[in-house]
Amino acid sequence: MSAETQYNHVESILLKNIDDPTALFVFPTDIAVSHWVDQLLTLRGGGTVAMDQFTAWDTFKQESIRAQKQDKKSVPAVLRKIFVSRLIQENSELYRAGGAPLFTFLIPPEYAYAGASFVSWFTRILPQLGSWFEKTSGVPVALINEKNGLLAGEGLEGDDRDLYTLALRYQQFLDAHGLFEPAWEKPPFEDTGKKCFIFFPESLMDYSEYAELLENTGHVTPVRVSAGSTYAGVVDKPYNTFFYTNSRREISEAALYIRGLHEKQGVPFESIVVSIPDTENYEPYVLREFTNRNIPFVRRAGKPLASYAAGQLFATLSDCASRDFPFDAIAGLLLNRHLPWKDNEVINQLINFGIRNNCITSWKEADDKGTGQTEIHVWEDAFKSPMGNREERARLFYESLKGSVEKLCSAVSFADLRNRYFVFREKFLNMDECLPETDLILSRCVSELLSLIEIEKSFPDIIIPDPYTFFVEYLQEKNYLPQQYSAGVTILPYRTAAPVPFGCHIILGSTQDNLSTVFSRLGFLSRAKREELGLKDDDASEAFINLHKLNSSLPAVFFCAQETFAGYAIPHSRLNVTEKPRMRYGEGSSDQTDTPAGIFEADLFDAEREFYLALQTAASPAFPHSIHQGQSCGFNAWAERRSQDGTVDEKRWKADQALLDLIGERYCYSEEFPGKFSVSASSLEPYYNCALVWLFQRVLNLENIRIETSLMAENIMGSVYHAILNCFFEAVKKDGSILSRLQNGFLPHDYSTLLTKCIQTIFDGLPALLPRKKPEMSALTVRLIRAGKKSVGENLERLLTAFLSFFSGYRIIGSETSWKSDKGSYYLNGTVDCMLEAPLKNTETRGTVIVDFKLFYMPDRNACTAKEDDGLTNFQLPLYMTLAEDKGGKPVDTALFFSIVKAAPQVLFGVIENSETGDSLPKAEGRILRTGAAEDQFRLIMDEFREKADRYAAEISTGNFSTFSNSFRKCVGCSYQPVCRTSYAVDRESNLLKWSAAGG
Repeated sequence: MSAETQYNHVESILLKNIDDPTALFVFPTDIAVSHWVDQLLTLRGGGTVAMDQFTAWDTFKQESIRAQKQDKKSVPAVLRKIFVSRLIQENSELYRAGGAPLFTFLIPPEYAYAGASFVSWFTRILPQLGSWFEKTSGVPVALINEKNGLLAGEGLEGDDRDLYTLALRYQQFLDAHGLFEPAWEKPPFEDTGKKCFIFFPESLMDYSEYAELLENTGHVTPVRVSAGSTYAGVVDKPYNTFFYTNSRREISEAALYIRGLHEKQGVPFESIVVSIPDTENYEPYVLREFTNRNIPFVRRAGKPLASYAAGQLFATLSDCASRDFPFDAIAGLLLNRHLPWKDNEVINQLINFGIRNNCITSWKEADDKGTGQTEIHVWEDAFKSPMGNREERARLFYESLKGSVEKLCSAVSFADLRNRYFVFREKFLNMDECLPETDLILSRCVSELLSLIEIEKSFPDIIIPDPYTFFVEYLQEKNYLPQQYSAGVTILPYRTAAPVPFGCHIILGSTQDNLSTVFSRLGFLSRAKREELGLKDDDASEAFINLHKLNSSLPAVFFCAQETFAGYAIPHSRLNVTEKPRMRYGEGSSDQTDTPAGIFEADLFDAEREFYLALQTAASPAFPHSIHQGQSCGFNAWAERRSQDGTVDEKRWKADQALLDLIGERYCYSEEFPGKFSVSASSLEPYYNCALVWLFQRVLNLENIRIETSLMAENIMGSVYHAILNCFFEAVKKDGSILSRLQNGFLPHDYSTLLTKCIQTIFDGLPALLPRKKPEMSALTVRLIRAGKKSVGENLERLLTAFLSFFSGYRIIGSETSWKSDKGSYYLNGTVDCMLEAPLKNTETRGTVIVDFKLFYMPDRNACTAKEDDGLTNFQLPLYMTLAEDKGGKPVDTALFFSIVKAAPQVLFGVIENSETGDSLPKAEGRILRTGAAEDQFRLIMDEFREKADRYAAEISTGNFSTFSNSFRKCVGCSYQPVCRTSYAVDRESNLLKWSAAGG
């Protein structure tokens, strides 16, 4: 039988029997029902059909059961979860009281206190327990409360005993409230005079339980599509597969395929369905790609209310209350811009206060007596001794918010929760300025809460243990799909569209794992236990693949990729893909020999990119004949922002007057040198790595868009160490004596005493680093630093021991020495950590040594000695040496960095000798850079420093920036990359990323 005949045969069943009032057509889902009704009307050329002749499988079963259970109501799904919550709380209370718990295997006793974690799992297995009990005991589940059922249960052990307890308590709960569990009932499927056609039973997980009963009635006809069935010709129906190297290319070419169907074959978007097995990873990229390429789409699958931005309100409130208002929870709540907060100004104040004061989380620490623990509430602790402004408004807002949230989360009933929610909303939210989507989602959440209140009223004897937590978890499971008002390509999870007729079925992510569908009856049991009960897994993978092929008018299309978002994968074996993965199949592919001509639409994004790349050469390319709306909007927005007299190329970018004024404010601030620009090492380094980085960081003061805080500021420990070292060196300098030698390899006693005193002085002054100065760190940072006081002392003792091994006999002549040196149109500006004067050695002049301390890592040597591709990019030591000569009046013989934590030097200029070992640094003669005008390399470094300082001052004063990064590695790792306009293109021949433009 041909594929066409197969497809027409399914239609012929409908056409042949639709006028028979006794015919009943049963489809797997409601979606399938509605589409097959439309398909039938299309085949008949219009008219009407009797909708009561069409039904979904679940409705078909329920109607049969309802006829037998007229005196009882079906248990509401939410009531199952309420029952389980109460039962697990009872189990926990029994365990805490020292009694015998209800469950000893399903919930091990050591986890009884965390029983809430088992609620969802227990709830899911409840409907299957009827089948389990009958197969395990041989007794009908209806008799579980009777003598035979009780006797059967007493003989069970281990997991089975716990499952029996759960089933028995559930049945008693149902009986007490006049309810029944539909899944525990066997529909009689009595002959009511209806001639039933059950389509695609292979796609129904539980059909095998009723197959024998149904098919022996004589009035039920199953219509299967699996191999070996009467209508199995679909396995020969043609289909297409496209196998890609990665999922992003897969998705973009799927979009081009859809546009090709629409533009070249005239297929309406509405008759195309896209099925996505891996919705979590694929869907965001699919929606973005469809939007970019002007493909209208409609999502037909709902998602949990709690996953919507506005629906996250209740979960974040719970997170705040349960974790004592840590920073990430408060930021997640207050910075949710989908919520219409009344006072955004005070919210920003509170968030900024939290960042500045490191309000990460509360904690416990030993009390003063050492006999217990004191709980430290991080926000309250920070407000008592804040860093910077106290922010009184922020404090009052925080206290009000905390009290309201705690009250809301401690509601004693669903009705009480509703009342407290509206009080909270009135106090903090402005619903008049609410986004339509937010209003819709919050209203739906309230509607779900009202349904819980109705359950609460209907069953007043059922007390919910924790109403707010239950409500939050309920929203995480309650799917919702807003009303769709547009038309376009239908997007559904895989399998959902399988029994539905469409013009073309397109399946993304068609890998072995994604398309594997195995129905496991009583899947909560182990494989061994299921085998004992005679249960086997049903592999429905091929059936669903065939269904997608069957119900596609055009050949179904399966897209897959070797490298997916979740790792490497292979196409499903039933697709028979034998070719190697490709980067592309569409226009521009290197191999199109077996790809249907013109099946993919041209890639307009590629065409635009090729056009702009060609502009970088002498070619004069033609602009693409058409572009997507998104491309047009992006170009127009870019063009509007461009300055009319500015130029964009690889070498230069011109600042406007407003930016020049801002640069002047930032860098012309010295009363000593009015109108002159400050040039410092901290500005030169970012500028010569990339002028845009310097602009974002040093002029515009842009901060990373991520709103977060940390235990302490990144540079604060370095500041603490520098403050202690400055205190130490100032005291030694004041004494005027030369540095002492080590005593048996250890720090001299008087130096150890002085170091201890300096550490205590700085620690006593915290949160300020200098006496009578404003705080420089938060209360939490102070606690952390004080907790590490011993480690600070040990690190400094090691450092000074290593320092003296090189510089004993030298004299301290400067510590934290700040200098400014006039250079005409600008002035050099810098602070030297430590300067030493060398002892006399067969000469009348004393050498000068400059030491710059680094906390841990030291700069790359090549960046400091002009041996990088970009030349000199670290300017600290050349600048300090210039300042020392200009202002100190002495040439510098030696300049080096010294790591505090590593207690090791890195000598850049000159040589130092270890008096303990006799070793010199640098060890290799070839690495020694001697100072002095006669030394060629030293002269080249200093000349480059002066040239770059001159050029920097000239360029920032005129706004003509010339230095931009041409390194892909640097740009990708740059924190300003999201706001930069540097772009790259892929060289298809070499698969390398090439830099194409900057500064636009």
